[in-house]
Amino acid sequence: MDLDRELVEALNAYDRERAAAICEDLADEFATGGKGVSVNRARRLLAVLRRKRRFGLLMSLADTFFNSGFSDTPLKIKYVQALIDSGHLAAGNAVLETLAADSSLSLPEMLEVKGLMGRVDKQRFVEMSGADNPGKEKFLAAAVESYLAGRELRNDSYWHSINAVALQARAKREGISLPHEFDFNVIAREVLDILAKLSAESMEGPKPWESATQVEANIALEDYPAAKDAAAEYAANPDADAFEIGSTLRQLVEIWQLTDNEEPGSDILPLLRAALLEREGGAINLTHKEANDERVNLEGIYGDNPPKTVGWYKQGLARFDSIARIELPDGRGIGTAGIVNGSDFIPGHQGLLLLTNSHVVSNNPADSGLPPARVRANFQGKGEVFEIETVVWSSPQRQLDASFLSIKEEPALEPLPIAESGVEMGEPAPRVYVIGHPSGRDLEISLNDNRIVGTNDTFLHYRAATEPGSSGSPVFDQHAWEMIALHHGGSDRLPRIDNQPGTYQANEGISISAIKNAVRETAENAVSA
Repeated sequence: MDLDRELVEALNAYDRERAAAICEDLADEFATGGKGVSVNRARRLLAVLRRKRRFGLLMSLADTFFNSGFSDTPLKIKYVQALIDSGHLAAGNAVLETLAADSSLSLPEMLEVKGLMGRVDKQRFVEMSGADNPGKEKFLAAAVESYLAGRELRNDSYWHSINAVALQARAKREGISLPHEFDFNVIAREVLDILAKLSAESMEGPKPWESATQVEANIALEDYPAAKDAAAEYAANPDADAFEIGSTLRQLVEIWQLTDNEEPGSDILPLLRAALLEREGGAINLTHKEANDERVNLEGIYGDNPPKTVGWYKQGLARFDSIARIELPDGRGIGTAGIVNGSDFIPGHQGLLLLTNSHVVSNNPADSGLPPARVRANFQGKGEVFEIETVVWSSPQRQLDASFLSIKEEPALEPLPIAESGVEMGEPAPRVYVIGHPSGRDLEISLNDNRIVGTNDTFLHYRAATEPGSSGSPVFDQHAWEMIALHHGGSDRLPRIDNQPGTYQANEGISISAIKNAVRETAENAVSA
């Protein structure tokens, strides 16, 4: 059982390499019929992996369980969920059809199967909904039939009911006729009655998925104030994790087609994104326009006194305007840079500077960065592009990999706030947020696997998901959105700096305090010379 605990610890630390190794050990234990193997233990292990969205490990371990004789329905259902979440819809549906034909399934198991069959066809519909393809109507109808079949099995199953409501409402908006049409308003009211009864019987308040269902039911009835209240309750529930909130956001955007431009999306989407960003393992991707829309909407809803989480989220969105894409004259992005107050780093310097990696922009032939004359800075939030004037200060790529750049026409932008001190490790480890232009795309917030795993005087190692093009992105702390590091790369085999031997999978940033010290040392050496 020590392996089970070690797996949980590795998953909580987002140590993918260690989690994979532990799963291999667990597979060996089950394959050889060790003393502690059991079907209940197998179920718990798959549940842990699904909660952390480690679908590849889940499917691999499930295969071992099946080959070892553990193949009960709950295990198969967890396996199907992983297949669906990984995009293997046909494979998942094949397993579901086999399960649906099994007359020995219990009522809860059959309800789960019907719901998952509906989910497969719903996802197929979503993937085809942007195309003029009559086949999408077939998948929409099949999804509704599966959810209605679940509702017939148990008419108080609000999960099946609300999905049927959402899809029937979508069909009505698109003018699609379904084989079994119904008044979705009637079922939406029934769902709210069921939830009200559950709430009255509970001593603990609504569960997260009950609040999420309330949001959808009230949207169906066009009671937008009630939907917003339910969304606020859902966002504030500490038991609502990133997986659940992310799933709800997808449903609201993909099926209900909510947008930031009109009610109720303008109220609900920013609220849920703020909650998602605050959760462990949450992730959002926003373009500049979406970020600006969110800020405007939040100001309209809450004014100058938003709730703590919303105010914190709004503060993070405000950082977008001060971050540029470093790009070639043809608009292709090669990196990211943040605008900083020059005097925060260089004593006596007046005005703003761009901070990026020297492997993005540099005059040093030993660095892989381009000279400033060959690139420009595109501040998408302001819709302005600026020419780079010169490299004011630089540290080689193999040292601190940092370049300060002056701009020919200084933009009217707020400089990024700089942390006064370095990062202190603790329990749990601090989190970081990376804002940049991965693969040259529009500005995004990265919040995947975001725990700091190691730090020293020069480097910060963290698990925030990044891609090429993120080089030069500012790395922010979790409390005040202050810049604590300059992102410059990552590796699956990065040498550890957590007082442990070996390597780990991590990204690396250069500590802002290390850059400050290096600039100060350069200035002192110049004076003494």
